[in-house]
Amino acid sequence: MVRQAYCREPVLPWGFARRHSHGASLPPGAGTALPSRPVAEMTDDSTDGPTDQALWDLLDAERHRAQVEDRRRRRNRRQQADESVSFAEVLGALAAHGTVVDVATATGTLAAVVVCEVGRDYVAVRSGDGLVRLVPFPAVASAAAVGRARSGPSTGLVGPTPLHLAERLRELAGWRTSVQVTTAWSVVSGQLRRVGADVIVVEQADGGDAFVALPAVVEVGVEP
Repeated sequence: MVRQAYCREPVLPWGFARRHSHGASLPPGAGTALPSRPVAEMTDDSTDGPTDQALWDLLDAERHRAQVEDRRRRRNRRQQADESVSFAEVLGALAAHGTVVDVATATGTLAAVVVCEVGRDYVAVRSGDGLVRLVPFPAVASAAAVGRARSGPSTGLVGPTPLHLAERLRELAGWRTSVQVTTAWSVVSGQLRRVGADVIVVEQADGGDAFVALPAVVEVGVEP
C-alpha cells in the first residue's frame, strides 16, 4: 500500500496532459486540472472602444469650445467697432449715401435735407431750394433718415473737410458771403465780414455791424 501511494503520479497543473513513463498520454478527463486563466481582451485601433470614444468626446468638446471662443471674439470686435463710432462718422455715412434726413436742432427741425459736408465740429445740410446751413454739432439733437436723394449735390459744399466751423466761416467771410445767422434768441442777416476766436461780425443791410457769439450759433444759412 505504501509503495502504491508513492508510485502514484502527481496531478499536473494548468490542464496539461499527463504522460506515462513510456510516453503515452493519459486519457481525457484523467486527473484534476486547474481552471484556465482568462485572456485579457485586446482593443483594436480600428474599433470604437472606450478609449476611442473618450478621445472623440474630447475632440468634440474642444471644437465646441473653439467655436464659442470665436463667436465671443467676433462679438467683442463688433461691440468695439460700435462703441468707437462717432456722430461725425454717422453723418459722413449719410452724406456718402445721399440720404434725405430730418435734422432736429435747438431751434426746430430742418426737414428733408441732405448732408453735404461734415467738418470737425459742424455739419452742413442742403435743402431742396439749394440753401446750405452750417450747424454746430452741439446744436444737433438728431438726424432721422426719411429717404434717398434722387440725384447727387450739384451746388454748395460737398464731402468731408478737416475744417472747424470758425475756419469755414472765415473762408466765407473772405468772399463776403450773404448769411443768415440763427441763435436761440435772434436771427441776424447780412454779409459775413469777419470771424474772430469766438465772435462773428455780420454787416447788416443798413450798414451796421452785428456781433454774434460763436458758441451761441445754432445755424448759419448760406445763400446759394
